[in-house]
Amino acid sequence: MDSPSASQLKRSEDDADKVCNRSIVVPHRVVALANSFEKKDRSWYVKSQIPNDLSIQVDDITFQAHKFPLITKCGYISNTELQRSASGNGYHLKLENFPGGAETFETILKFCYGFPVDLNPLNVAALRCASEYLYMTEEFQDGNLISKTDGFITFVVLASWRDTLTVLRSCTSLSPWAENLQIVRRCCDLLAWKACNDSHDIPEDVENNERSLYNGIANLQLDHFMRVVTSVNARRGKPEVIGRLIMKHAENWLPLIDKDMEGIRGYGSGNNELQFSVERERTEGSTLGCQEQKRTIESLVSVLPTQPEAVVPCQFLLRLLKTAIVYSASPALISDLEKRVGMALEDANVCDLLIPNFKNEDQQKGARILEYFVMHEQQQQQEQQQVQGKPGITKLLDNYLAEIAKDPYLPITKFQVLAETLPENAWKCHDGLYRAIDMFLKTHPSLSEHDRRRLCKTMNCEKLSLDACLHAAQNDRLPLRTIVQVLFSEQVKIRMMMMQDKQAAGTNEENPEGLEDKRTSRDSEIITLKGELENVKRKLAELQDNYNELHQVYEKLNSSKQKSTQNWGLRWEKIKKSLQIKREEDETRDKPQRRRWGTNEGMIISILAHRNAAQRSLIRAVYAANYNKNLLNELDKELSGDFERAVMLWTLEPVERDAYLAKESTKMFTKNNWVLVEIACTRPALEFFKAKQAYQARYKTSLEEDVAYHTSGDIRKLLVPLVSTFRYDGNADEVNMKLASSEAKTLHKKITEKAYTDEDLIRILTTRSKAQIMATLNHFKDKFGSSINKYLKEDSEDEYVQLLKTTIKCLTYPEKYYEKVLRRAINKVGTDEWALTRVVTTRAEVDMERIKEEYLRRNSVPLDRAIANDTSGDYKDMLLALLGHDHS
Repeated sequence: MDSPSASQLKRSEDDADKVCNRSIVVPHRVVALANSFEKKDRSWYVKSQIPNDLSIQVDDITFQAHKFPLITKCGYISNTELQRSASGNGYHLKLENFPGGAETFETILKFCYGFPVDLNPLNVAALRCASEYLYMTEEFQDGNLISKTDGFITFVVLASWRDTLTVLRSCTSLSPWAENLQIVRRCCDLLAWKACNDSHDIPEDVENNERSLYNGIANLQLDHFMRVVTSVNARRGKPEVIGRLIMKHAENWLPLIDKDMEGIRGYGSGNNELQFSVERERTEGSTLGCQEQKRTIESLVSVLPTQPEAVVPCQFLLRLLKTAIVYSASPALISDLEKRVGMALEDANVCDLLIPNFKNEDQQKGARILEYFVMHEQQQQQEQQQVQGKPGITKLLDNYLAEIAKDPYLPITKFQVLAETLPENAWKCHDGLYRAIDMFLKTHPSLSEHDRRRLCKTMNCEKLSLDACLHAAQNDRLPLRTIVQVLFSEQVKIRMMMMQDKQAAGTNEENPEGLEDKRTSRDSEIITLKGELENVKRKLAELQDNYNELHQVYEKLNSSKQKSTQNWGLRWEKIKKSLQIKREEDETRDKPQRRRWGTNEGMIISILAHRNAAQRSLIRAVYAANYNKNLLNELDKELSGDFERAVMLWTLEPVERDAYLAKESTKMFTKNNWVLVEIACTRPALEFFKAKQAYQARYKTSLEEDVAYHTSGDIRKLLVPLVSTFRYDGNADEVNMKLASSEAKTLHKKITEKAYTDEDLIRILTTRSKAQIMATLNHFKDKFGSSINKYLKEDSEDEYVQLLKTTIKCLTYPEKYYEKVLRRAINKVGTDEWALTRVVTTRAEVDMERIKEEYLRRNSVPLDRAIANDTSGDYKDMLLALLGHDHS
């Protein structure tokens, strides 16, 4: 049956209501075989003077009827060879998968016997499918049921969107008949046409009017809803129509995360209650239900309009993102939602932006959303080449930082990364950022001085208001240097204001009283700030005097020092001069003393970069003895950036350095499982054992505990034994060749079966000596024709398999592993300074010559030239000096 014409579809709603949505259908030829129908138990009987001769079973209901009235209208029954019933009293027929079930067949039976049939939107789709099943065409009788139901759908149902919705809902249980007969398509097209041409106010229809067209469409089950939305898109419907429909459908069918969730609840460690409720819902519900919710989310996101006029609020997108995370939607979909949220972030509030930490990786979503926002703004403002300051987004970030700062488990690295997401010119005032930093310091009282200074560097003291400066000047949680910077910047502001006042006074003297009041107020503020500044400077002067006195006493006590120690002391006097505070008297008598800083980076490189580990340890000890200060702390104060990291790592003892690197690798936002494998597999057994002791002494917890805590699943199965085992280095004389042959066969069997997490495979790689593993892998290659890493290559996308390959490479050919790390660090877009610094500082005294040879062989470029071309400044000088280290 053809679709209705445009004139029929454009009939007004009032005219449609005048059409009766029910129809009494009377067959053209009445067959007077039945008086009535009677139901007994699970059977229907046709009451008639003629005995029943046909038994028809539909589902679990049996109909006792007559053969003649059915074969005259139903082509299916007429053409089917009927089987004799078991009792021998007639025939038996079973209708499998009958559309509409027994209730629909009962209606069709009445139609065949000549009884009037009531057609309405609730049963017409089922009757149309059932009549097609039974082949009730005009060939058998004029005015048969197929033509009558088709006419009802065309002229009655499709004239009213309410009846169309009713029919479409009834098609849910009629698949695939309703699809094949185009009932679903015709209904969806009509609803889409109506939605595109409706002139009512969309928000009111969707939100307030429960009987509206849009609310009805949003209540459809997913497949039909998607068909309607797709049809609206094809008809170039308004984006706001699609956006409102998707929002309403999501509210009706998805258990969206509570939009009123506030504060730290649901974030970080405070999401236990929410996590429990979600997990309980997953446990109580079927797996099919979770999959259906996931499919719903993915379908809705796929049709979300991208036009700005779509009016899809950021609040809804964030709630949809949280729900997608709960139901483990695909990473691509979550990334798409994050980008959409980033483009509409100005309309969000801080409660919406707090994402429950269901998984460890979920903590970085806030940072990624902000990055997407910055990228979007940069694309929108390409001509200006910068992101203009937007009070809305900066206020949102300030509030977001202040909220997450209350989480005691939030790492400082993540907080700093978030604070630096927006460019400097996006902020006009740093009061909100200062409040967030102060909250973080308050929640994390155990932060080191270095971490507190690093955190405060994200704040520009010149952008603080007067109230914020007054608060900061009295804040004991801030580092002393930051307080001085605050006072200095405020003093500069006051001087500028005074100069402006003088200029204003010179040009305008009409209101002396008002100017006098302003001047008095500012003078009082100046006096207060000057007093505070003088107090801080006085304390610094006292500390310097005390230090000088102690130094003189110490020199008297140490007059009998050995000559070698004196030589080191003389050499380090140069470094002391490059790091210490130098006083100089001001020519004006009333001005306080001032200090200037000067650091001789070249001297630091010349001294440190050409000393071995024992000499560097002695230098640190002599410096502490001579000046009662920690050399590392002094270097940290004066140096910065990649150069600071290189000097600090190199100055540490090797076991301290490995402990530090291992700790960084287990942290949430510097997590790097490859570094753990690198340390565990390339260090000698005794050195690695001492590194674990240093880790315990420095961080008051064992490396094994932290690795087990910060990893999970298969990766934990590999890493925990790798860092726990004391692996003997071994030598060629201790190798057991029979064991090597046997274990080579075991490795081959497990790898070909893809049993990468098998206990025997992990045991061999984590407990055998390096010499024994080398012999085993040589047997593996000789017997099976390829190295073990080539067997693992086909699954190299899996992180666990990559860690297995890294373990094998570090145990057998560490110089090849480090060459690959350096190549990737130098050749990637933007140098990976962390990887470059780590490799150079840890291998300079070990096997750097072999690494340089391997790098030259693989890249045809000397390593020192590659580093010189890719780095600059003091950082480059330090790395090149370490590459030429003479091990003296």
